[in-house]
Amino acid sequence: MGLLLLLMGYSAIKLVAVYVKINSMRKRLHLQIQTNKFFEQSLEQLHLTGQAFLVNDHKPFAFCHGIRNPKIYFSTALFNMVNASELEAILRHEQYHLKYKDSSIMLLAEVVKTLFPFFPLLTDLIRSFRIEREIAADYQAVSSLGTSESLISVLKKLLLYEQLEEYAFAPNLADFETLEVRIKALTNKNVHFRKLNLLNTLVSIASIGIFATLTMAPIQAIEIHDQKHDVMIMCLTNDQCVRGCQDNYNVNPMTLAPNASSV
Repeated sequence: MGLLLLLMGYSAIKLVAVYVKINSMRKRLHLQIQTNKFFEQSLEQLHLTGQAFLVNDHKPFAFCHGIRNPKIYFSTALFNMVNASELEAILRHEQYHLKYKDSSIMLLAEVVKTLFPFFPLLTDLIRSFRIEREIAADYQAVSSLGTSESLISVLKKLLLYEQLEEYAFAPNLADFETLEVRIKALTNKNVHFRKLNLLNTLVSIASIGIFATLTMAPIQAIEIHDQKHDVMIMCLTNDQCVRGCQDNYNVNPMTLAPNASSV
């Protein structure tokens, strides 16, 4: 029960911390919003007016961010790097994430991963899911444009820049874990990305086995009344241990517990 309460408390603190971080980031991004006529026209054509914003930032990024009402944030650095067709490709890519609420799903997945560090298999599953969602968004953009050249050009440009750790939990166009695989997928090359790590799988199976053993281990509780005190003694299912507890009502509880546990 103590471990369960500890886990619940940690989960609650983690969720509150993530919520505060998201709100703080959104406020900061909205303070940096810039207006640009060409950008606004592009949003109109894609029916994204009010759902995407140009943010004054020297780092190139574009991502979908938010829980209940996600928005697309596009940095001025990236805007200055791309031409009209590349801009449309990026917006169509992020429009896919917006439509399917990928930012909320990915955020939930990252929170679950941090809550269960003893199941490293979750890290592999989330990484595979992230790659699959990014590839699906790429295909949506390519299908709308009729060509993959613009999107491939953008992804190659982004390879030259560092990963933005602060936006790692959002569906980010410049996610380094997905860039290389996505470029291969767009150039019609065979895509093979390692979905599951053998060591992570074995550790996760071992963790499940340990938790299952602890959960299903049969235990009997013996209550002893001595000197007007109620004493609860836990015995694993063992007839000798149980009989020893039951037959020693008149023994001081402080000396009974060690004897019972040793049996």
